This record gives sequence, structure tokens and C-alpha cells, in this order.
Amino acid sequence: MKARTKSVLVLFATLIVGIALGALSAGVVINKRLDKLRELGRPSGFSMYLERVIEPVDEVQRRQIRAVLQATGERLAALRQRHYAEMRAVIDSSRAALDTLLTPEQHERLAQWLERDRRMFRRRPPRGPGERVPPAFQRERKEP
Repeated sequence: MKARTKSVLVLFATLIVGIALGALSAGVVINKRLDKLRELGRPSGFSMYLERVIEPVDEVQRRQIRAVLQATGERLAALRQRHYAEMRAVIDSSRAALDTLLTPEQHERLAQWLERDRRMFRRRPPRGPGERVPPAFQRERKEP
């Protein structure tokens, strides 16, 4: 094999490996960001995030802030749940109206997209006390 051919093959192989690594690392980054967004949707995630932003000065203030944020997080979670149910109903009714208008191929593409969307944004069960804090919210605390 000629040196030029070897060089081209090595460059091509390097390109393929680079593309594969880039695609894998992009997937990891996207999943981490989605996990962080999912955590913000939970009452505990909302509280943890804002507590981190506020940086309470001592434990007394931390407890007071945490009580307010947890109550707010619970109210937001209830509102989000109602909103989600309403959105699901609207999407389902539009899908039923589209069913009569679409060709079988279009119907299949729509079904695949909706399934992918549901998998991507599926709801995970809330964490209970004592469960691990997601990495997206971990950081070292500053002691007062």
C-alpha cells in the first residue's frame, strides 16, 4: 500500500472516530441538561436550585428560606401537573382530529414523533428523603 493511501485512510479513520466521539459527548451533555430541567420541575429541585442561588448566611436563615421555597415548590408542582394534564388533552384532541386527514405514512411519522417526545420528557418519580442529590445540583457549600 502506498504512503499516500495509508495517510488518507488514517485521516479518514480519525475523522470517523472524531464524529463518533462528538456525537456521544453531545448526547451526554444534552441528557445532563434535560436531567437538570427535570429536577427543576420537582418541588425539591426548585428549592435546591434557589437555595443555591440565594446562598443563606446561616442555618437559621437556611431553614426559613427552605420552608418558603418548599411551599412554593409544592404549589408550582400542583400547577404544573394541572397544566400538563390540560396540554395532554389538547394534544390528544388535535391528534384525533388529524387522524382522519393524514395518510398512513404521515400518521406513522406523527406517532413516532409523539412517542419520542413522551420518552424524552417522561416524568420520573419524585425523590424521597435521603435519596441522592442529582449531580446537576451538587456543589460545595460555603460555610458562614
